Amino acid sequence: MKRFITIMSFSSLLILFISCYSKSKMNEIYGEVFALEDHGEYQKAKELLDSVPKFNRDWNYYLNYGLCVRNQDPSFWSGISAPYFLKAYNLNPDNFETTYFFAQTNRYMGIDNAAYDLFIKAETLPDCYNFFSLYYELADVCLKLGKNAEAVNYIQKCLEIEKTSYLIMMEGIAISRRDSIDCLDEYYEKADFIDDDKTLMKHLYGKEELSCGRFSKALPIYEDLIKNNPTNSTYYAELAKICLVQKKYDLALEYLNTAFKLNWNDKECLKNFSLYYYSQGDIQESLNYANRYFQTNTILNIELKSEADLRERFKRDIRDIAL
Repeated sequence: MKRFITIMSFSSLLILFISCYSKSKMNEIYGEVFALEDHGEYQKAKELLDSVPKFNRDWNYYLNYGLCVRNQDPSFWSGISAPYFLKAYNLNPDNFETTYFFAQTNRYMGIDNAAYDLFIKAETLPDCYNFFSLYYELADVCLKLGKNAEAVNYIQKCLEIEKTSYLIMMEGIAISRRDSIDCLDEYYEKADFIDDDKTLMKHLYGKEELSCGRFSKALPIYEDLIKNNPTNSTYYAELAKICLVQKKYDLALEYLNTAFKLNWNDKECLKNFSLYYYSQGDIQESLNYANRYFQTNTILNIELKSEADLRERFKRDIRDIAL
């Protein structure tokens, strides 16, 4: 009996030693990973994480792997990194970072209700930090969900921390939607006084004019954006939408081809290619691009099979190009 207790005690000590060693080694690895990420060496960081034994892969491992994948190719990060952020969240659902990044992934993939719930949860967690980014994410998802009063509240919280031209334009959009008024020009003038890069703000302004169906106002904004940013695929893709509305089909195709060459995975490009082929009566090709759009940019199991499916999913866009 005494010998059994001694053996058990030794085994417990060995397990404790291995556990402490593993924790120490993992902390060392994570420190190296953070340093590599800070220098933009995401591939090396991933290779270092790949060396971690499977039994040591905790929530921190999956969170960091997801961040490496996301930062290595931001244009294509949502679908590839989502499983890592999901795993991290499932392993530690009451941690701010796992909740925040999983929420952000949902937002980028268009699962806005889930993103909203997760961001709200993140705000209540005891280890919550980085309030500016959290308030911005909440403002953005609230605008997508039509929670315009909440969006105004979160934008104003951001503006208390830092004033940027983008946030001022965002506030104008939220207020115009909340109060059903057109105050975008007024807020554009306010935003233009802020001494920062106006590119993102101008894109936000143009996109809202486009969304509201004010295509003649959106057109010069996009032309100016492309003039100053000739390698941004999304600007060409969204300008193509204006051309489709104006029945300038050859020009729309030219802009879409340019967008596709710059970024074959641009979601606006895929969507508007679908609309282009719909406008030309090529339903099969329209379906092909629509399905690529959904498969690339969401984790939802969506497959369109008919013209009726296109009309249902792209109802407003089809209405716009049919005017």
